[in-house]
Amino acid sequence: MNEVHDEKLSQLVSLGGWLRGTEVLTSVVKQHFSADGAELLHQPDLLSYFQTRLKAMPEFNLPIIHQIQDALVEVKPLIDVGSARIPAESVKKVNEITTRLGAGIVTRD
Repeated sequence: MNEVHDEKLSQLVSLGGWLRGTEVLTSVVKQHFSADGAELLHQPDLLSYFQTRLKAMPEFNLPIIHQIQDALVEVKPLIDVGSARIPAESVKKVNEITTRLGAGIVTRD
């Protein structure tokens, strides 16, 4: 039982790392936009993985977890663009979402 709990916590830590990394990446790409830089955000499979993992954690019934779940739903269509390029406006929106989440995690809002 303890191993399962530790695994779930490690997945939450990984998700937190992805959120923070995405916040930093979008901040840089937003300031100096390039299509190649924006392409680094094209990670829909990773987003799906995190969505699946969060659904398997009903014991973490916290407002911030629900906010993260909602944000992942919001981010996915912005980065899951198939073979198209991710536009500057999507990079900006992803940055706004991840920045908002980062602030919520730090302040526990």
